[in-house]
Amino acid sequence: MRNGKVEYDYEHIHLDGYTLTKWAEIKSHLDVLFNQFDIFRLNSKSISLPFQVWGYVCFQHDYGCQIALYLHTPNNDFDDFPMLFTNASESRTLRWKELSDYLDAKIAIGYEVRYSNNCDGEPEIFIAARNVGLPIFIESK
Repeated sequence: MRNGKVEYDYEHIHLDGYTLTKWAEIKSHLDVLFNQFDIFRLNSKSISLPFQVWGYVCFQHDYGCQIALYLHTPNNDFDDFPMLFTNASESRTLRWKELSDYLDAKIAIGYEVRYSNNCDGEPEIFIAARNVGLPIFIESK
């Protein structure tokens, strides 16, 4: 996709068509997101094209929680591969015990989770699986 020609710079898949406001709904969609990650984890060695895959969770003031899965590959129309998220950190931007416990369990089994705030000051979370595709985060030293 050409940067600036669409509403979003990256094509992405929302895991459903409605917003989420309750923990049970959010958890079930996170479960689907991590199931998709597992598919990439199982098949990543057989994918010959360079790629990145990440999950994105945003808590928008007017729209509730949005959960999306991104698959990013080289694109001749725009030189943004590989994508590196440099403005996200391990410091949480959201305090929600159920969510923190859920993500801590995923970190313990090999996922990377980083937090940020978007341009509207809304909390956002980036999730990647270690050793699945190219990294999206710069490693801490």
